[in-house]
Amino acid sequence: MIGYLGDIATGGMMLHAHRELPPPGNRLLTIHLPHPDKGLLAIDAGVRIAWQRPDGVQSRIGCEFVALDPADRLLLLQTARSYGLA
Repeated sequence: MIGYLGDIATGGMMLHAHRELPPPGNRLLTIHLPHPDKGLLAIDAGVRIAWQRPDGVQSRIGCEFVALDPADRLLLLQTARSYGLA
């Protein structure tokens, strides 16, 4: 596990990570989300690490979605809106 979501939207997300990730670049991440109707979901997303900021023990990491299935994008949006993350 890399960390926890700080916020999420259809364009990207911010992570509160346990450590910094390797220098900026593209990564494939699996995001586990508690969908309000479908329960726990796992969504695979290609992301570009846009920025990183160390914050004490953790790092804040900004990620832009560069590859996300349209159906997963809808599930992500539904979840984010339901929990007030978007």
